[in-house]
Amino acid sequence: MPEIVIAICTRERPKMLAELLHSCINLTPVEGVALRFILVESGPDTVSHGVIDSFSDKIDITYAHEARIGVVRARNRAIELFLRGTGDWLAFIDDDEVIDPDWAAAMNAAIVALPDYSIFAGRAIMIEPESAPRIYKALRAQRARRTTSYERKAVTTQNVVFRRAIFADDGRAMRFDLRFNTIGGSDYFLCYQLTDAGEKIRFVPKAITRETVLAERAALGFRLRKQIAQAHHAGLISLLRFGRFRGHIHNVWMVLDALARCLILLAKAAVIVVYDEQRGLACFAGALNWLCVVIGRLRFIWRNPADIYASVQGG
Repeated sequence: MPEIVIAICTRERPKMLAELLHSCINLTPVEGVALRFILVESGPDTVSHGVIDSFSDKIDITYAHEARIGVVRARNRAIELFLRGTGDWLAFIDDDEVIDPDWAAAMNAAIVALPDYSIFAGRAIMIEPESAPRIYKALRAQRARRTTSYERKAVTTQNVVFRRAIFADDGRAMRFDLRFNTIGGSDYFLCYQLTDAGEKIRFVPKAITRETVLAERAALGFRLRKQIAQAHHAGLISLLRFGRFRGHIHNVWMVLDALARCLILLAKAAVIVVYDEQRGLACFAGALNWLCVVIGRLRFIWRNPADIYASVQGG
């Protein structure tokens, strides 16, 4: 019987964790597939024991405390626990999400249908608060329409499943890179390492998780700072993938490409907003995102990436 192990890395978010575990209980059973859970609590304080105790008789969950701060350390600890067992697939779900009941069925269907793929990424639907800027609500609405399965080059670990061989000693023996421990981007870098080596990632639109965006994260200023920070650490990824010289060339190319995309979307927004306000606003939000890529990639030349995940929000 194939086994999917779902790893959850959490830090000081007991309420969100409880909501996630409750959704795990409601996963629709899949014939011939076993589900197991790993929970790694990161940071010096342990606040999740009460939550875990309330679910321990409902799901098979293994708990570990990683006292050192950082999502990379927590994810790598989850990998170690996974490899001690016999699981076939390791999934990562963020602690601020909930899982749709049919998630396991959708992932298993993709795994069975596409045996050449070693990584499957589900769809993460972001639920915006009322305070969110209209342009980002429009952008989310546009992205939610993407319901076709396709191949990806890199994905985040908010809703993703890896084949055991990716991490096993007799396979690729991969781990998340500690250089990204608090700056973010370790998931993208791992995926690029794998796809550069020939592994394939498939998007599975029916394997859905949902995240309710916190009000402070919905603010325009936070979004722009985060986009710039993500582009900043993308500059580091380019250097690690291609070497210093080619990496800087790649960064310059990405700046030019992002600037062109920004200008094109601004032009589209100016035209489309006249007859379709939602699409026009979505184009404008996309243009802002590409502008952040320009700024972030340029900043990488003279500044180290910011520690955007050193603190916790929503705790």
